Amino acid sequence: MRNRIVVTTIAALLSLTVSHAQLIRGFGFKVGAVSSSQDWHSLVYTASTTHRWAFEASAFVELVNIPVFSLVTELQYSQRGALVDGFHSTLGHRITFLPNSIRYDYLSIPIMAKFRLSTSLLETYLLFGPRFDILLSQHQDIILDFTRVSFERAEEGLTAGFGAELRPSLLPGILAEIRYNSSFKDSYNDNYLRIRGHSVDFMLGVRL
Repeated sequence: MRNRIVVTTIAALLSLTVSHAQLIRGFGFKVGAVSSSQDWHSLVYTASTTHRWAFEASAFVELVNIPVFSLVTELQYSQRGALVDGFHSTLGHRITFLPNSIRYDYLSIPIMAKFRLSTSLLETYLLFGPRFDILLSQHQDIILDFTRVSFERAEEGLTAGFGAELRPSLLPGILAEIRYNSSFKDSYNDNYLRIRGHSVDFMLGVRL
């Protein structure tokens, strides 16, 4: 069902782009870094996690060019995960070990409302909207066997952030963004262990 929603959304956006090209305000590319972490909870322990920094990149299209408002959608490759370096048991004990790097590669499709405030040279904006994630692969440096878990293949979440675009005359727009990504539900849940991720994007890009 989730995959059908993602495919339908992509098809609708492509159809809109092809049949109503005049609605396209711009398009471009972004690259940057993502700081991600995970919350691990179980009946007997809670994991100690720290943020993991990694790479991400995206291509985007901005639609519906009306004053103040437009719609932005992206195809984003993002490396998320966490560093797990210990566990706290419900009895007060702590297990500590070298950081266990857990990385999950996603294809993300955020569909965000963009609220703009523009001048002749600078545009500032807010972004807010749903996000669809498709898990591409996972990589884990296993320290303890019970840290190996398989995530859901598809997830939904929410993305919100802000940015600014410098628009020099006769040149592509240069933009910078900070965005927070949360999930609507657990990435993993077997009634014994629950894991939910969150991340922050720091991105630079150009808009043509």
